[in-house]
Amino acid sequence: MRLTYSILMITFLVFFSCKKTEDDTSQATVIDESIVINSANLNDYKESLKGITTINGDVEINDINFLYPAFMSDVETITGDLTIRNNESMESLEGLEKLRSVRSLKIFSNNVLANLEAIRELEISQDLIIGNTTATDIPELDVDMLAGKVDILSNNNLVSLTFLENLVSADKLTVKDNEVLPNFDGLEKLTQVEGVTNISNNMNLNSLEGLNNMESSSSITIFSNLKLETLDALTKLTQVPNSFQVTNNYNLVSIEGIQNLTDCASMKFTINSTLEDFCPLKPFIENNPSTTFEISGNLENPIIQDILDDCP
Repeated sequence: MRLTYSILMITFLVFFSCKKTEDDTSQATVIDESIVINSANLNDYKESLKGITTINGDVEINDINFLYPAFMSDVETITGDLTIRNNESMESLEGLEKLRSVRSLKIFSNNVLANLEAIRELEISQDLIIGNTTATDIPELDVDMLAGKVDILSNNNLVSLTFLENLVSADKLTVKDNEVLPNFDGLEKLTQVEGVTNISNNMNLNSLEGLNNMESSSSITIFSNLKLETLDALTKLTQVPNSFQVTNNYNLVSIEGIQNLTDCASMKFTINSTLEDFCPLKPFIENNPSTTFEISGNLENPIIQDILDDCP
């Protein structure tokens, strides 16, 4: 009897000891708070992040003197935003290969960052911001219907947007100050931008090719893209209910492409110094007499009645 009792007690103790070890191990793989990693606390996080697979919060990596974030090598899920900014020495995102999902990805002001291969197929659900990198290509990301914005800003070596080839819709779209980007190839699946679309200061943008299936955006601004010649990729665009502005595109010779537009409250064509043909606007003007127009500073600047009277 005493032997049986001893065996039962040993079994009981072993069971709960194992269970506690399992629970401790489980807890050690998760952080339930937002963290900011910088040069002052980096050594601490190099240790405390070992074995961590999930961070329930935001992660910011800011001002560290490392070539790549190897200290994040076990992390698979970040339920909040991942922000990587102001890291002057960071050349690569090596170390993030296991990371599969974040709410938002915000990468900006890492002026020598060229290699983003580690985030290939990263799933993003809200905001995507990529700015001030030296990358020529960005690997394909798992984005389709983003609840937030897409900002592609000041990436002076970026030659393609094919990393967005699965994007169908977003709340806002800004493509600005990308010095060598030639077109929008990669955005062929994009049909809708709920808010503003801003295409500005892309010095070598010569075409909107890639936006061929875009149907709607609440407002569109096309500003100071000095090599842009036509808008002919926008033939499926029908709804821009607030404003459509085309300004300071010095080589724009044609607005052919927007003739299928049916809804827009305000249209502005200014300081496009080679633009003279506004006849593609005639069907829209006939069907939208309440729309306000500003046409000035172009090679030709007809009044609305001239377009109605003189265009076929």
